[in-house]
Amino acid sequence: MNLEQLRELAKPADIILTGGDGWLSKLIGFGQRTQTIDGKLSRWSHVMLYIDKAAVVESTMDFKPYPNTSTNPKRLDNGVQYNYLENHKDIPLAMLIQFPFTDEQRIAILNKAREIYNRGTTYPILGLIGSLLSYRFGWKSNPLQSKNSLYCSAFVQEAYSVIPIDFDPNHTARNTSPELISQAKYPDLKKWMFNKKEGNEWMPL
Repeated sequence: MNLEQLRELAKPADIILTGGDGWLSKLIGFGQRTQTIDGKLSRWSHVMLYIDKAAVVESTMDFKPYPNTSTNPKRLDNGVQYNYLENHKDIPLAMLIQFPFTDEQRIAILNKAREIYNRGTTYPILGLIGSLLSYRFGWKSNPLQSKNSLYCSAFVQEAYSVIPIDFDPNHTARNTSPELISQAKYPDLKKWMFNKKEGNEWMPL
């Protein structure tokens, strides 16, 4: 991603969606194909909240450099974590979603995100599979969701519930998909797209 331009555009609590070419990204995109406008695979497999020019908060399971690559090369992320924005610089496809929120609303969203982090929320592998099955068979709830776990888009939905914003009224909050977050509509909502294949600039949608 063009992080320099992103830092100029983004505000605290904005949403960043990302997509990739890995097998897990493709699997998540395949699972969301019943929700896309054209019936094809969703481009979006991960969602995070922008905090500031240095940091994001997200729910993920991965090994990432943190906090100092010279002394602590990797950590295992399992659940809601704060992360360096810099760690996402190589992402080839992304969308920035910016609601016309007040500063107080943005603070409320990030406070909710911190509350979710503080309770030790983990990443639900089975819950992710449950949601993919739910999208396929039209179930409202997630049969495999555990109590204190949220995957990335469910985490963003819970953080935004303090406004309140409901990205997917047809499913429970813990079944919210990246694809339906990408389709969000709201008065004065702004969206930008970054696609490395088409250049190195964020373009308004």
